[in-house]
Amino acid sequence: MYQGAWGMWRVSSCLFLALALATLVAIGSARANDESSPASTKSPQPSSPAKTAEDTSETTEGAATSDGTADAEDGEPWIPGEFSGEVFLLSDYVDRGISNTDRKAALQGGISYGGEIGFYNLYPYVGFWGSNVDFDDGDEATVELDAYFGVSGAFRKLEWDIGGAYYTYPGADSDLKYDYWEIPVALSYPLYEGLTLNADYFYSPNFFGDTGQAHYLAAGLSYDIPLGQVTVTVDAMTGHQWIEDNERFGADDYQDFQIGLTVAYEGVEIGARYTDTSLSHTECFGGTNICEGRAVFSLGMRF
Repeated sequence: MYQGAWGMWRVSSCLFLALALATLVAIGSARANDESSPASTKSPQPSSPAKTAEDTSETTEGAATSDGTADAEDGEPWIPGEFSGEVFLLSDYVDRGISNTDRKAALQGGISYGGEIGFYNLYPYVGFWGSNVDFDDGDEATVELDAYFGVSGAFRKLEWDIGGAYYTYPGADSDLKYDYWEIPVALSYPLYEGLTLNADYFYSPNFFGDTGQAHYLAAGLSYDIPLGQVTVTVDAMTGHQWIEDNERFGADDYQDFQIGLTVAYEGVEIGARYTDTSLSHTECFGGTNICEGRAVFSLGMRF
């Protein structure tokens, strides 16, 4: 119990520092914009690294100075590029259909930084993300902290994103070998107005728990319904997880499914989704219920 509380405190501290940094940057940008263009209504970019910037190519005569600041008279932010972040409270932390918090609540958040470089409208980015976890392993791991980087862009209507992510679990015994790398690739293509086809692929040279190479391939659809300032999104996806050493992992290769509904208003999001896997109770890590179908609810904010 002490270790679990300590893990939650570490996650909360990381989220607080991320929020503080994002707030300072936002205040600096707002002050600069107020001096030059009080009527500006340009909104910040979403925090998801798979999203490309809608328009970060606007420039003025005032270039950044050697100390990293810019001429306030031209309305340029103190730091080039853009910061974005998110904080969410969820009823369960489900990843690829499997609960990472033993079907308990999760506090999650992250912050990212990126900017368009003007070369084929590429958008490089870096970021950090964290959550509490519970693998029912005697509190070996109570926190997940991730670092990621990548670049996104578009070819005509096709948006793409490729990068790298390193997942760490501070406090867990190193012999468990929980930490691992993944290479994520994401594609999205608008089929009709509001309807988007999405595909994701993840490759790990040595997956969670030293289980060898792993591949995860997923595809789905999302549909945005604008209702004034409110956007309602309905989405559905399915994915398949391949793992080299299934015996060490504790489960066979499996399929996961999910369908969700999200309501967003000025950065605030409320969501509900149902998720399930093809694994039965006996096939799920020696007879656990973390692979079973369940509803997951979320409340959070992107900024």
